[in-house]
Amino acid sequence: LPKTEDVSEVEIVAKKIEEVEKANGWPEGTINIIVAIESVRGLYNVREICHGPRVVAIALGAEDYRADLR
Repeated sequence: LPKTEDVSEVEIVAKKIEEVEKANGWPEGTINIIVAIESVRGLYNVREICHGPRVVAIALGAEDYRADLR
């Protein structure tokens, strides 16, 4: 999930994923989320983001993060 800044973004995507899993008869939790932190706001909220539903990994988008520092 690119440019994640708030756990609410993760929750919205997780809900959509749940709908897709149900529609296809897949077991709940089949699809996970990898978030990308690419801003100061995202880094500030990283703890909450990492505890969001379905989050299994996190990546730092260093170039965008650096640009956001300016």
